[in-house]
Amino acid sequence: MPDNLQKRFADGDGLNIDGDTAWLSRTLRTEEDTVVGRLLAEVDVAASLRVRREILLTLVLVNGCLTLAFALGGYFVLKRMLQPLGVLTRYVEQIREGRVEPIPAGYHLRVASEFGQLFDRFNAMARAFSERQILAAHLAEQEKCAMLGRLASGMAHEVNNPLAGMLNAIHTIQAYGHDPAVLQVSLDFLKRGLAGIRNVVRATLVTYKGSSETGVLTGIDLDDLRFLVQHESEARHLHLEWDNRIVEPLSIDGPAVRQITLNLLLNACAASPDGGFVTVTMSPDAGELRIAVADQGRGLPKDMALLLHQDAPAPAPGPESRGLGLWTTGDLVRRLGGRVKIEYPAAGTRVLVTLPVALREGLDVAA
Repeated sequence: MPDNLQKRFADGDGLNIDGDTAWLSRTLRTEEDTVVGRLLAEVDVAASLRVRREILLTLVLVNGCLTLAFALGGYFVLKRMLQPLGVLTRYVEQIREGRVEPIPAGYHLRVASEFGQLFDRFNAMARAFSERQILAAHLAEQEKCAMLGRLASGMAHEVNNPLAGMLNAIHTIQAYGHDPAVLQVSLDFLKRGLAGIRNVVRATLVTYKGSSETGVLTGIDLDDLRFLVQHESEARHLHLEWDNRIVEPLSIDGPAVRQITLNLLLNACAASPDGGFVTVTMSPDAGELRIAVADQGRGLPKDMALLLHQDAPAPAPGPESRGLGLWTTGDLVRRLGGRVKIEYPAAGTRVLVTLPVALREGLDVAA
């Protein structure tokens, strides 16, 4: 055999492939393992290799198509299976935002019975939650009216005192009206008495009826609150330190801010001992309104503080329990997008309310 042909075969038994040609070699042996010869073969494998490549390409394409089909099918099947969870998640998110809506009945027809039962339980919870929120709003309104009732005696006191003096001034004018000095003093006294009554009535109307311009807050809107607690503070000899730094009108829900401040102020007056100090500070700063109310009481209990601290709407206390005023304050702060911070200094409690607000230029606010 020529050397160039001999090189194409393996030294032992084996197979060499070069291009479209295969070279095979095999040793022939007897039963006694005696070598009697060697078998060499040259085989054209072009057709086999072509078929092999075709089969390989077909397998790759078929497997790729099947994989893509199964992936798409699985995606759509899984998406359809998880669609009820997406619906449930969307309605749960609405609860966190303060909106409670039941899942429409049309969704029940497109989901399995297990998810239908889950939707039914969610709707039952949503209805119970809505009923509780309605009850809470009703209780808050009752608390507002009860607060007005508690302040009624103080208001009567603040109105009756000027009235008595004003009647004396009228009798003085009737008796000594010919004297210019007496007449001027009596008229000044009447003016001061009427101004005091006007302040008390205006503060009450704005607080419990609301003003027409609900998107504006001025400094005088909060200063009026001192007249509503004047009787209680004087009866218990409380020292009210008032620091109102609002100079320009602020773009914010005025009645809501008044209600927040009044609730905190009444709570501080009730918590402070006789002869104690109650400090109230209102200051706009960097697009925010900060209201700080501090007392010298025993400290706000932790369960009451939770009514102000919770980010999500808290369940309202029952009508026989305490804390409805604080719950109302916390709910108003959440609705205005604000936050509450409670501090415990050496004595008493300091509640800091921060509300987002934007200064409105060029406002024409009626006094």
